Order: sequence, then structure tokens, then C-alpha cells
Amino acid sequence: MCEQLHKCITLCCGRASAKKSQGILMDLHYVDIGVKPSHLYDYGRISYENMSILLKKLYSLKFLKNELQCLQIDEDVFVFRYSAFLNHLQQSVMSAPIFLDVTSQPSTLVKDDNKIIEQVCVCLENIIKQIKSERYIIETEQKWNRTTLYGIFLGYPVVYWWDSVEGTLTNTSMTLAVYQVQTKKEISCLWKQSANCHTIFSFSIPKGLLDDAIQNLVESEWYLSILSLIEDKQMASSTKLVKSVVDVPCLVM
Repeated sequence: MCEQLHKCITLCCGRASAKKSQGILMDLHYVDIGVKPSHLYDYGRISYENMSILLKKLYSLKFLKNELQCLQIDEDVFVFRYSAFLNHLQQSVMSAPIFLDVTSQPSTLVKDDNKIIEQVCVCLENIIKQIKSERYIIETEQKWNRTTLYGIFLGYPVVYWWDSVEGTLTNTSMTLAVYQVQTKKEISCLWKQSANCHTIFSFSIPKGLLDDAIQNLVESEWYLSILSLIEDKQMASSTKLVKSVVDVPCLVM
């Protein structure tokens, strides 16, 4: 099956992306089993049509247990499991993640700002409506904050927000705490059953905002929920949360 899977990646994603076929398949696998609410394809450019073809081929080969869908926002393509993703978006409307306002320096927590929360929820409800209507090439509005929406799509517990209409993104240097959930898992049909380290989630938080409450949310509540999902799937894997600190000249969204 390894050869067939590699051929599918080559045909749909191109030869350059095919060199990263293991990572692509692992990302789709974690969406398929419900560990990730969605995956943003970031291995190069791919069209909505080619991703749809790839997902159908992987399902027919029984690599995927579920028929995954994809949606496109401008040139970005996300992969998701229909019912799980809709449930995730609806839950995010009812209980939004923590927003970090990086419009200016220093960054601040968005606490009880009903205007911002309502703005994000209106965008999510619009997307939910389009998905339910089977419109997967999403019609967007200029005022939408894609940085925030993408963070929610990907299941991050803490997401960036900035005033994309009236404000400007801070362009000063910043120290970030970077969190990554890494796992090693054996997939019998791939690479002679070798276990390879793969990053499932990766996001950052300005170090100055990493107080005890946020640290507990990420390192205990959120991470333990990811571990619970992995254990529920009875996956033979070794999973860890890796934290590092990096200095960046500016944030790039």
C-alpha cells in the first residue's frame, strides 16, 4: 500500500510535496481519527479539486476510515471530518477560546470584550451556514480576521486576534513561548511500520502573557484533553508536549 499512497500524493499534490508524503498522510490520519478538528494544508499549494480527489483516493484505499471533506478560503485549503468539525465550530461559538490582542505592543488578553467575541462568533456562524449548505469554497468578507478563524479551525486553546479593519499588527520584536504536541505512532501500512515523530499541534503565546492561568490551561486542561482523545483511539503512540522560547523580530500572520 505504501507505493499506492505515495503515487496518490504525487498525482494530487505534485512531486515536490510527494517528498513529504509521510507528514501529509499523518496529518490527515489525525483528522480522520478525531484528534485534530481540521488540518491546514501547508506543504505547498494545492487546489480544492485536487485535495478532494486525494481524499477520495485515500478513502478508497482504506487508509482513511471516514470520508473527509475540504474547504477553501482564498488559496488556503483545510481538511476536516464533517460532523466533528461542525461540532467543534458550534462549541467555539458557545465557548470561545482565549484571544490574545496583538494589535499593538504590549500584547494584551481579551477579557470579556463582548464586541470582539461577538464579531468572531458572527464569522463562525456564517461559515457554519455555508458548510451546512455544502458551499465549501467559502465566501469571505474583508472584515474577517483569518488569523483568529484559522486558530479556532485548528483547535488551538489560545489564538491571536488583531484589529484587521482599523488597527495594524504590532511590528516590534517579541519573545514567544512555542508549544508543540509531538507524537510517535506506528502505522502498519507505512514505511515498514517505523514510528516517526510528528508534530500534531504547534502554536505560540507571547511570553509576557503566559501567566499561571494560561499555562495551566495549555499544559494541563487542553493537553490532557488531547491525550484523552489519543487514548480513546487506543493508539500505540508516545506523545509529549514540548515548550520552547524563541525571539522573533515581528509577528507574521
